[in-house]
Amino acid sequence: MTRLEYWIRAKTQYSVHSPFVFDLYREVLFAHIPATLLPDTSRNDRRYHALCYKLGDHFRLTTVSSSEQCTELSGDKDFGKVLVVNHPHHDKASEQAWHQLCQTAPYLVAIDLFDVGILFSNPRLHRQYFLLR
Repeated sequence: MTRLEYWIRAKTQYSVHSPFVFDLYREVLFAHIPATLLPDTSRNDRRYHALCYKLGDHFRLTTVSSSEQCTELSGDKDFGKVLVVNHPHHDKASEQAWHQLCQTAPYLVAIDLFDVGILFSNPRLHRQYFLLR
């Protein structure tokens, strides 16, 4: 997917009907975070690190594993896990891996922000895919 295709197909907060994703959009995904809380990284990776921090802080998750490509966060057994993927559309191989992850159990909800992908394994959610901008 190119960035142009993404901008044409992606939805805003006003097109999201899932209460979980709507609240996540407003309270986490596009909430401001002070730059002093983020590591000194390139502009491309800043959003990835900011989302990892905000998701962990908002849902009180702990980091299980982390790399420059993906971070796995875990909560209690009722919440499940969150996988944050950096640059899921970087090239054909990473895009193919992203789409395979979206269809793999235990992940039920996938949120594609083009530069960052987020997967939730919360058992209370239904399987859905969101392309958001």
